[in-house]
Amino acid sequence: MCKKLVALLLTVVMVFAIAGCSQSQKPETTKNAVSAKITVTDQTGRTVEVTPVIKKVSTIYGVAVTYVAALGKADLLVSKSDGIKSPCLYDYIAPSVLKLDNVGSKTPDLEKLATLKPDVYIGRGRDTAALEGVQGINIPAIGIAPETTEQIFETYDLLGKLLGAESKAAELKTLYKGVTDKAKSLTANVKKKPTAIMMGSSIGMVANQSMLQSYLIETAGGENLAKNIKTTELWPKVGVEQIFAWDPEYIFITSYGSTDYTVEKIMNDPTWKNVTAVKKGQVFKTPCSLESWELPGPSSALGTLWMVKQMFPDLYSDADLEKDATAYYNSLYPGNTLSRKILGY
Repeated sequence: MCKKLVALLLTVVMVFAIAGCSQSQKPETTKNAVSAKITVTDQTGRTVEVTPVIKKVSTIYGVAVTYVAALGKADLLVSKSDGIKSPCLYDYIAPSVLKLDNVGSKTPDLEKLATLKPDVYIGRGRDTAALEGVQGINIPAIGIAPETTEQIFETYDLLGKLLGAESKAAELKTLYKGVTDKAKSLTANVKKKPTAIMMGSSIGMVANQSMLQSYLIETAGGENLAKNIKTTELWPKVGVEQIFAWDPEYIFITSYGSTDYTVEKIMNDPTWKNVTAVKKGQVFKTPCSLESWELPGPSSALGTLWMVKQMFPDLYSDADLEKDATAYYNSLYPGNTLSRKILGY
């Protein structure tokens, strides 16, 4: 009898001991789960460790803001580009963005950035020094470089994984591809590609093949005369004499930021009168008023269709563009009615 009683007591003691150990181990398991990191490779090839659940995103890169907003994650942003000012697209799709502070212009203000305590910083891929500087204050820094369709898809994949929006990223990739595929199919049987250039903020600055603007021209069925300029510089300056020698049939002008010239100035300048694009009245500023369709963001797909309309008006009409642009924006930002009048194109 005594032996049975002792055995019973020992069993009870062991049960309570096991229960106590289990309870004491639970907080440690939770802590480990919270502190876990995931590893991502950004578009510069850098390997970066980030928290698996991103709650705060910082950037000074306007293009990054457009991708975050398109993925439906604008509420995660704690800073914006200093170039984002009303009136702009965010008045309609994410007004909260306009209230955010800037943490730098061309380079991030590290001291100011540190006070925001973001889970991740998203920057321009070519700004490696800035990315490393942010990484140096223990903020994970991700570089994006969406300069071709393939790279735009990579940007969607990267940010979709980072922000927990992978299904939305896949949806937006399909949407973008549908538009660029349409542009290619419209001009697939064109025998002679019209020549064109895209000029930047100053006369003589052009987009070479390392820039999305060159890709847009080529996707729309044109030939970018500046594509073979070898330089790491954005908007390399070739000068007007080189442009005169190229004699492009079409001249497209950036709509991002401010330019020190206008379409009218080019058209009325006697030194440009012998350029084919000027003689034929084929000098155009890229739309649209709320956001530029030639920046490497989600809406750049429409830039290809707009260029098709300019270079091949017999294949693609103004009415076609309006129909496709309306459908695209309705899919890109559901619930927002962005008409042609609002967008300004």
